[in-house]
Amino acid sequence: MRHYRQSTNDPCLNRPLFMKVDDDTFVAGNRFRQGLASAANMYGELIYAGVDLPAQPPTRDPASHWYEPYNTWPHQNYPPAMYGGPGYILGRSMINRIIDEGIADQNVLWNEDRAVGVWVNMLQQRGVFVNWIRVPGSNGFHWDNPVKNGPWGSYPYVMHHHLSMSAIQCLTEIDRANSPIAPIDSCMLLDPLP
Repeated sequence: MRHYRQSTNDPCLNRPLFMKVDDDTFVAGNRFRQGLASAANMYGELIYAGVDLPAQPPTRDPASHWYEPYNTWPHQNYPPAMYGGPGYILGRSMINRIIDEGIADQNVLWNEDRAVGVWVNMLQQRGVFVNWIRVPGSNGFHWDNPVKNGPWGSYPYVMHHHLSMSAIQCLTEIDRANSPIAPIDSCMLLDPLP
């Protein structure tokens, strides 16, 4: 985010919206572009978009991948956020304030997606009206019961995290063809991730 904030002379990075996405996430390009263009036209840069992550208590077990120590977040619950794995989008003006006002530096958490949720929450407390755009997606883990079969026309996601490179490449080809009857089942068989 700091690099993005400072890259106003770089034509690739000097954009109104910033997106972070994990490399094991499939993004349905056609659906994503249509939805994001519509949201940007309506709300400009005051967007926080992604797969909804509700407010909930931090994990205090040090053996967990999602451990959050009390010294970084002493509160009972995190505020709502967007999952980091599937990805999220923030407007430039929001990132500028998060960096320039020291919000990020003063609120460093062990869980990146939860940290961004805290930062956005702090902007809202300072009077910034943030448009929360919920993008259909899955964090891809078993507890989310991700859809892994059926035709492309019924595939419910724009962002699907925790997939293998082969599964992502296969789904990308189906997305490009945009045939509603194309089955996604064979793509998901290429997915060795647990």
